[in-house]
Amino acid sequence: TYYDYILYFLIAMAVIATVFSVDVRKSFLGEQYRYEGLFTMLHYYLLVLNTKNLKSEKYKKNLLKCFVYIGIFQSLYAILQSFTPFMYMVSKFSNGPHMAMGLCSNPNFFGLYMTMQISIATIYFIKTGKIRYLLLYILFSIALYTASSSGPLLAYVLSFILFAILMRKYYKRIAILIFIFIFTCYTADTVLKYLHIRVYNNPISDRYVISNDLKDTVTKIENDEIKKVGSGRINLWLKSVPLIKEYWLYGSGLDTFGDVYPQSGKIFYDKAHNVYIQIGVTNGIFALVAYMLICLIVFLKGFKLEKNYSIALFMAFVSYCIAAFANISTIDVAPCFYIILGLLISDVKGKSLNKKN
Repeated sequence: TYYDYILYFLIAMAVIATVFSVDVRKSFLGEQYRYEGLFTMLHYYLLVLNTKNLKSEKYKKNLLKCFVYIGIFQSLYAILQSFTPFMYMVSKFSNGPHMAMGLCSNPNFFGLYMTMQISIATIYFIKTGKIRYLLLYILFSIALYTASSSGPLLAYVLSFILFAILMRKYYKRIAILIFIFIFTCYTADTVLKYLHIRVYNNPISDRYVISNDLKDTVTKIENDEIKKVGSGRINLWLKSVPLIKEYWLYGSGLDTFGDVYPQSGKIFYDKAHNVYIQIGVTNGIFALVAYMLICLIVFLKGFKLEKNYSIALFMAFVSYCIAAFANISTIDVAPCFYIILGLLISDVKGKSLNKKN
């Protein structure tokens, strides 16, 4: 099918980008601590190629259950990270001990991971109304907020709005989720601030608390300081886009963003903090078009899905794609996304396409 051809093209472009990379070794193995070089990208694409050919609905559901069970464990672990002072029990994020990162090595990555988890719980409660999915939703809401990362939370909110419109006939259950999400986030915010400021005597920077970060973002927009929005992400993107024009054919080489980006100041940017810009710079415009094309096809065909597990995967897919505009692809989270992408392709590929082939 054309899904195969697009993925084969992406594999070919990844190999070409590596061969002609500004740093061939780095493109093979990836940037230090990132490791998204050729071997990793081939792993991602092979995950899609394999999972898209799964035919057993039972097996697909078992994969989804496995993903959710791991999400439950990570959420409980994240709550321990954020609300307790026990350093010997869990690892803490160095820039803020109140910020949960689960097993994802960074709060931003954990927030991206939780957008997919909470999306799955959202669909299952809306479609079934069962209490166990509501409890799961509450747990995932707390975990998402404790990551203290605004981007993933906003991505989930945007995705929720879209699916709330699509499933508006379940307006009562949607209203319950809205109330619970607001109440849960408010409570988590209040408890986090109280424990760390009043009890643990841990100073908390405003940029590391979602409620304060959102207020700061509004202030910057009102003061026409757009480049400072998103912890400087806007400025980073504006400087990154010209690199796509410079390396448009096959990119600078996989995971070599840090080598070609005009670095300045104390912060070293090894990622564009935008998955799409990252692909454009390091793998070229054709790879970017191919990647966005396969995502667009799945997005457009996804509205025809009917089974609960497929719709749940679809919302997780949409949430990740939105969050990817302000986040990075990492080995902690990306494999889950590519498995979900493959599972969705297995459900959305049309009969007419298979007959033609």
